[in-house]
Amino acid sequence: MKRTAFVVMTMVMAVILSNAAVADLVAYWDFDDDFTANDSQYDLTANNGAAIVTGGKFGGAASFDKSLSQYAKSVVSPFAAASDYTITAWYNLDVEDMTGSNRYFVFEAGTPSAWPVSYGLRELSGTDSGQVYTHTSASAGSNFDFASDAHQTWHHIAVTYDAASGVTTAYLDGVYAGEMTVAGDLTASDYIVIGGHRGSTGRNFNGLIDDVAVFDSVVSTDYIASLAAGNAVPEPATLTLLGLGCLGLLRKRK
Repeated sequence: MKRTAFVVMTMVMAVILSNAAVADLVAYWDFDDDFTANDSQYDLTANNGAAIVTGGKFGGAASFDKSLSQYAKSVVSPFAAASDYTITAWYNLDVEDMTGSNRYFVFEAGTPSAWPVSYGLRELSGTDSGQVYTHTSASAGSNFDFASDAHQTWHHIAVTYDAASGVTTAYLDGVYAGEMTVAGDLTASDYIVIGGHRGSTGRNFNGLIDDVAVFDSVVSTDYIASLAAGNAVPEPATLTLLGLGCLGLLRKRK
């Protein structure tokens, strides 16, 4: 009985942690059926034939072909001015070998002349790398890189931004990958592009992207690890039902 109570309480705590993150969820694209978001103002428009296909990390996924300059773009930014944020995504780059100057963007928040945050893949000094890049009115551009074996397998990326300290941190597959401190506001964007960069064409992704989420907080490392372990971003209603079920089981055991 004690063991059951411990398991149930562990499940309840997991639900509480997830609910805390979901309470801060601003925009979420599961790409199961289309390019719509949980909040319609953040719906994406697919361009140049970008499509929803089967075989995603969870159900469907957004599919992009770099040779056709495919991407998806919102007309409203999910980033609140001067606010903390976290952006997470799953991606599967369908490229056998990254060479030369080719770059493959998973996402970028931007304006016509700035890119407050972007994450992409490229080859650097012979090493396949993930790259977080920022640009603001107060900074000509800052980036940090980390090794990323990105060939034809699913990876999870999470990028957080602490507005008070200016620190941007990345986690690859749930593990700390690097950070930097940047002057200026990394939330001043007009839109978000999935599978491309602010200019829409060029640096486009090649492969599948799934379960992209934006939170207006720096979510916990435990929550990031949970997502990277293979858990989809949960819907609030699902979490509520799970929490009630766990509590009901605990009461029954008592």
